[in-house]
Amino acid sequence: MDLKKPHLLLTNDDGIEAEGLKALIDALRDRFRLTVIAPVLEKSGSAMSMTLREPLYVKKVHLFEEIEAYSVTGTPTDCIKLGIGGGIAEKPDLIVSGINPGTNAGRNILYSGTVGAAIQGVLAGIQSVAFSMRSFTDPNYSPALSTVVAIITYLIAHPLPEGTLLNVNFPSLAPYKGLKWTRQGRGVWKEAPHTPHDLKSGEAMYMLGHQEYLPEEEDGDTQWLSQGYITLVPVKVGQMTDHSLLEERKNVRIIT
Repeated sequence: MDLKKPHLLLTNDDGIEAEGLKALIDALRDRFRLTVIAPVLEKSGSAMSMTLREPLYVKKVHLFEEIEAYSVTGTPTDCIKLGIGGGIAEKPDLIVSGINPGTNAGRNILYSGTVGAAIQGVLAGIQSVAFSMRSFTDPNYSPALSTVVAIITYLIAHPLPEGTLLNVNFPSLAPYKGLKWTRQGRGVWKEAPHTPHDLKSGEAMYMLGHQEYLPEEEDGDTQWLSQGYITLVPVKVGQMTDHSLLEERKNVRIIT
């Protein structure tokens, strides 16, 4: 083990046996020291949820040659909390979450377990990046991997400000047209619950839906992504107070 190599902590929301995680490990293992802590099962849509009233089971697994790896029965946030706060892994230089099949551009970051893990990393004081791919069905990770390595190498040399993570999304198909630093777009996951025709109390419903791209007033990640560009959005989560509104209303009295 070369202790001079930067140390990366890898996680995801698709489970420790996900193809995106395997692709990430293969791309990074020669240049970085890797520790993997990922959920046992898929936890898509878990955002920053964590397990409070059930036991969590951590198991050392031998899925990746010469890579220290652990499975956790909880969420991506649980993985980061246990990995860092629980002392399973030494503090990494960077937390890498993904690669997620399916876009996490636009407002999807509010639901994403992939991005949730990166947010938890930032809250723990560790630089973090989330990688996702627009294609959900049979995504081809290979064309993205050289860019993934380049972005991680850049972040190690040029860290993000404290409290900010980087959300990276790849188009469905290569070759990519380029790379854009941009803002978060307005795309959302539009729910379309599958409801029985004659709904009875206690019957099962399924939260189905589709990606909906809303009109953009200016360039955003959802727009660039649809045009074939890789998008990089710095997302500030360390301080979410609306300071302009606070300044405007801090002296307002609300009488009850």
